[in-house]
Amino acid sequence: MQPFGDNFILVIPVEDELLHTLDKPFCWDSTCDCHRDATLFYEIQQFVLNGEMTAHEAMLFLAGKTV
Repeated sequence: MQPFGDNFILVIPVEDELLHTLDKPFCWDSTCDCHRDATLFYEIQQFVLNGEMTAHEAMLFLAGKTV
């Protein structure tokens, strides 16, 4: 039996990560204020009306479930 190597790197998740960016204005937390921002909803509506995003993609984006 071969022994395991010692080249493993431990990764510790940090909870202080930035949830809101310009590319991802909506987070996964449904209680967050980003889900009540009328300006952001209007922008998403314009993307759908302009054909840049489908209605299904918009719903996933608003739920914070996109990458």
